[in-house]
Amino acid sequence: MAPDLADAAAGRRSLLLGLRSWPRPADGPVFLTVRGGLSRLVERLAARLPDVRLREPVGSLRDLDADHVVLALPAFVAAPLLEERSPDAARELRAVEHASVRIVTLAYRREVVAERLDGTGFLVPRTEGWLVTACTWLSSKWPALATDDHVLVRASTGRFGDDRALSLAHETLVERVHDELTRAMALRDTPDAWEVADWPRSFAQYEPGHLERVERIESALARDAPGIVVTGGAYRGLGLASCVRQGEEASRKVLAA
Repeated sequence: MAPDLADAAAGRRSLLLGLRSWPRPADGPVFLTVRGGLSRLVERLAARLPDVRLREPVGSLRDLDADHVVLALPAFVAAPLLEERSPDAARELRAVEHASVRIVTLAYRREVVAERLDGTGFLVPRTEGWLVTACTWLSSKWPALATDDHVLVRASTGRFGDDRALSLAHETLVERVHDELTRAMALRDTPDAWEVADWPRSFAQYEPGHLERVERIESALARDAPGIVVTGGAYRGLGLASCVRQGEEASRKVLAA
């Protein structure tokens, strides 16, 4: 599922032993973000570029006048764009499965939360049968979001092979999520406010042999369309840090071509 975890487990009896042997991080915050939200990073980048075109969907690369193209897209979106240039790469891209999720953000009065939220959240294994797959304690993880009177939490619902949450009305979903969080966090009352965000086909699934598939995609593009590079969460890591690293690698490939 995650290349970093695979590296930690390689050559050891267990993943836990592998993680214990990793060097401890330097003192400082474990999580970093941009004040005001990550959208500010995109906005600043767009302001510095000479030609940015928004809300102009690209349906084909056939008439694109460019020396190099970086496709930072989900695999299923990149596939049809590459069908003419590299059918082999397009076929492999279509084979990458994706899961859809719904994110439920809730605001609870501080006195409603019985337990001290000492940490950043928790994960829920599939065997529990819950709609909630993970919960982030936003106001603990990101101090800038903390207030004196409310606690913010964000619950993820939906996973590959389990689309139950996607078919529920928002109000019903929030009720179900609140009930599950109450079991986990001993909540004393309902939330004061909530918001639901849909992320269809947003999580690429790293099945056994995924990295070999990525290598076949890259090899096919190098052979059939050497000016085109693919990058993003569908390839060598889902997390933000992994996507940044892959973006830097893509830029180096383009500059070295």
